[in-house]
Amino acid sequence: MRRCFVLLLAMLLLFSVSLGENAEEESISCYDFDLRFKLEPNEYPYHTREHMKGYEQLLEMLELKGNLSWCDATHSFDLRFEVIPTTNPSAGIPFRVYGLQDYMCVSSPLFGSETYYLETYDIIKLFNYAHQIAFLPLCSFVIYDPYATMFFLKSEVDTWNSIIPDIRNKKSITANQISEVVEGWKKQFTVDYIFWDWVECISAMQLNPSIISDAFSSIPDLLMSISNGKDLIIQKNDERYSLQNSNGEIIFEERSIGSDYTFELKLPNTGISYKPYIFYHRNTEQADALSYEINISWNREGEISTETEDTEDIYENEEIPDSLLQFSMDLNGITNTYPTDAVMTADISMGGVLLYETKMKLELITEADGKIKLTINTADEENEMTPRVSCSGTVLPAEYVDEQLAFDYEDLHAKPLLFDLSYDMIADLFYKVAPNIRKCALDFLYEIPARSYQSIMDDIESYGLLAYFTKSID
Repeated sequence: MRRCFVLLLAMLLLFSVSLGENAEEESISCYDFDLRFKLEPNEYPYHTREHMKGYEQLLEMLELKGNLSWCDATHSFDLRFEVIPTTNPSAGIPFRVYGLQDYMCVSSPLFGSETYYLETYDIIKLFNYAHQIAFLPLCSFVIYDPYATMFFLKSEVDTWNSIIPDIRNKKSITANQISEVVEGWKKQFTVDYIFWDWVECISAMQLNPSIISDAFSSIPDLLMSISNGKDLIIQKNDERYSLQNSNGEIIFEERSIGSDYTFELKLPNTGISYKPYIFYHRNTEQADALSYEINISWNREGEISTETEDTEDIYENEEIPDSLLQFSMDLNGITNTYPTDAVMTADISMGGVLLYETKMKLELITEADGKIKLTINTADEENEMTPRVSCSGTVLPAEYVDEQLAFDYEDLHAKPLLFDLSYDMIADLFYKVAPNIRKCALDFLYEIPARSYQSIMDDIESYGLLAYFTKSID
């Protein structure tokens, strides 16, 4: 299941980058899409091929059709789509998902006339709950969502920005400012339950989740160690901007020379557990073939303390990992215009404790008439790239249905919460949804092949859901 989710994210990644390059910040970007999907079950491990053939048949009989609009200036989006069985198009089920990056609403005939509110934090709570009661691996998906990461680190970022505002126009960051940030972060890491719920979620599938929480807890000490109680010096000119400590060691550096832009966070050695590293490079020399390179890691640098009895109990039976996170991506051929004739590629490698270890290559072929084909290849047991899933169809520029695209948090929040786990809410949701499922979903469900149902039921049973629901009924 986790592999399928990673493939789905990868499928969206390359095309979203190509669309984003042509978007103007103040304008509304709007695209109509009509897509079909194809799974290659024979390229999966031998013992899973029969199982994946059920999902192959499911994808082959589905069509995804709709419209996606967004506005960078207002951070708003509006996605309207319909899942259509090609064997009976009249049985399609439409959905609308709209709102802001972290706060959105969902509506569908499945919900009748009701529109439900959905928040990133509530999804995290639901995933944690699903892991606790049924060991579902939903928590593993959260780390792949950059918006969720930004949402749960918002308090820490706000603390930095409030203490050290407008860093571009400064000559240094004083030791007192660093101390204030460190103290603020330590306090937030103690009381910020939203942040720790996120940490609990991304580490829930690990044998020793405390390794990850300890790594986060060490970040304030890591910052203090880097500054060594002294000012951090800012050096800048027309091509270079850097932050250094009193020993002359570079903490981060930006370089902009012609069509090349590079950002690098390269913290000096401090001997404190795990150290993050970020590298980003962009080349815009060819407007019709932009290239990007991204490398992110969070690797062990120093020794993990096992001095306390509790810590020894946690770590003694598990090897301490060398890496919590490894991610690299090379994007090539990204075009500044769409639709156009182009071939875009992305080479992705990921691993570490937090990420599903895999290598993949994405190839997106676009044509001037709006036709696209996206193929995802992943490394097999011999480390050779083989196609696993593909998406083809059309994506064409369109006009948004309204004059402006701007949603308000208060208006979104006024809707009932979709993932409220209270008994009253669950009962109310079931009361409202059950009749509509009979009206809207039965025709759709009738079109699903029997082999697909078998694959779905096999997964439900393998994750213990069938036993869980049976026990709940009893």
